[in-house]
Amino acid sequence: MDIDQILIKSLVQNGGLTDEDIAAIAGVPIAALAGWKSGHAKPPRHALILADLGHVTEHLAAYYTPDEIRHWLHAPHPQLDGTRPVDLIRHGRSIAVSAVIDRLDGDVFI
Repeated sequence: MDIDQILIKSLVQNGGLTDEDIAAIAGVPIAALAGWKSGHAKPPRHALILADLGHVTEHLAAYYTPDEIRHWLHAPHPQLDGTRPVDLIRHGRSIAVSAVIDRLDGDVFI
């Protein structure tokens, strides 16, 4: 298994995301994700989005279950001006999402 396959497997198992979620966040057809999962294709420019998504879900796993993580990522967030975290990650703005999660480390309820 290569690093991309491991990351996708982790997003499903630990992040509670479906294949459809991952494909939508990366902005690719589900068939492209299937190729990445099988190792027959590489996620060229989408690798950064997957890495950011992996980082965010890994950080959230310290506080939430996989189902809660999926909900957190897809729900509009008040500390992100009502934007869904997945939309920010998709557009390369995962730093804003990470900043909200970092507040959990300071015992701030979100």
